[in-house]
Amino acid sequence: MRSPAHLTACTDRCSGRHWHRFPINAAIQQAEQKHPGIPFKCADISDLTGAYDLITARLVHPVVKDQAGLLAAASRLLRPGGRLAIIAPLAAELTKRQHVGLTDEHLQQLANWSDRMERYEHEGLHALLCRRKPEVAR
Repeated sequence: MRSPAHLTACTDRCSGRHWHRFPINAAIQQAEQKHPGIPFKCADISDLTGAYDLITARLVHPVVKDQAGLLAAASRLLRPGGRLAIIAPLAAELTKRQHVGLTDEHLQQLANWSDRMERYEHEGLHALLCRRKPEVAR
């Protein structure tokens, strides 16, 4: 039986911007205490190796300049059937700062990349859980 893994990808270099990181080390420590035996990481997705069941991109996907590069890295890192969780608002629902929201183009790109996409919404944030297509090469 393979061990579960969780990865939070910080895409600083992919976006071309420097982000003020929230206290991620404290969040990772809290998550590891709550879920013993499951490793958690925060890293630039382009630097990672290994195989993961889940990659999360929270509030970063819409501002990443190299969308194709992000999805290629996720394809390389996810195990067959692994999932990419994108969490962000929808641009169409924002009255200000629409550039931080997912556009119809983003949604179509994610739908083309995945073989199954589940959508959830809570208080203006949308979570897209995209399962990697089996035929996508690692």
